[in-house]
Amino acid sequence: MNNSHSPFRRAGLVVCSLLLLSTFVATLPASASGSPSSTILTASPLSPQNPGTSITLTATVTTGATGTVNFELGGTSLSGCSAKTLSSSVATCTTTALAAGMNSFVAIYSGNGTYNSSTSSTLNYVGISPPTAPSSVVASVTNGYAVVSWAASSGTGGFTVLGYTATAVQGGESCTVASPLLSCTIYGLPTGVAETFSVTATSAGGTSAPGTSSSHTPTLASSTTTLSALTLSPQNAGVPVTFAAIVTSGATGYVKFVEGSTTLCATQALDAGVATCTTTALTSGSITATYLGDTNYATSTSTGVSFTITSST
Repeated sequence: MNNSHSPFRRAGLVVCSLLLLSTFVATLPASASGSPSSTILTASPLSPQNPGTSITLTATVTTGATGTVNFELGGTSLSGCSAKTLSSSVATCTTTALAAGMNSFVAIYSGNGTYNSSTSSTLNYVGISPPTAPSSVVASVTNGYAVVSWAASSGTGGFTVLGYTATAVQGGESCTVASPLLSCTIYGLPTGVAETFSVTATSAGGTSAPGTSSSHTPTLASSTTTLSALTLSPQNAGVPVTFAAIVTSGATGYVKFVEGSTTLCATQALDAGVATCTTTALTSGSITATYLGDTNYATSTSTGVSFTITSST
């Protein structure tokens, strides 16, 4: 007898079908029956801002949605910003968790019986922070200029250091170099004036506080003065006699020529490092030339040159 169409056979098939259907319905996610939602995340004030700045994140969900929104930074819930209740489909979160560099925020809507959950696009927000101050600032000072060196900023604030500027604090003279150079030369320093030197680092995050050296006093370079007679000795009294003083190359200013305590030429200008003096006031004695110095070179005095004057006949 064929039982395929018996009442008991048909009843068994119906029961199995109902059991399978109920199992399928039970395993459906609760939200599968809801409508899609969208979540849009914005921030105020706009990026970039300094680390620690208070910013307000706003999540706007599909109109009519209710429930909560969780705000995250870098995949971690923001303190005080989890399960924020929607009001008119909007939830907000105010945070000071902004760090230096790139900060990635998202807003996650929980969903409800009507709308499925949704996650906003990532909102990238930049925390701008200047580098730390350069350290170990050292200045080598001489002859109206200083070679300033330093150690690189240990903290970059999340940005590449672009360059450094060294400044004479008292006079304002400065020099700038691009990273990774760690020294530069400041010219035009006044001699005899105590100076300290500061160095700042610059990046897209701003300019660092200054690192500062100890105080230095620019010193004058030494000079030498060599005297010679361009007129042969001896000469008769009243005959013009010429002397030449040669001073260290690069020196500027004036030379004074004397015989004993008598000034023969008070302020003879240097021309290419040479000054001359022509006089008829000589008596037999020793003549010296004194370079009076400038902003870079110290004074110097030549050794004496003897010259004999005879009585005229």
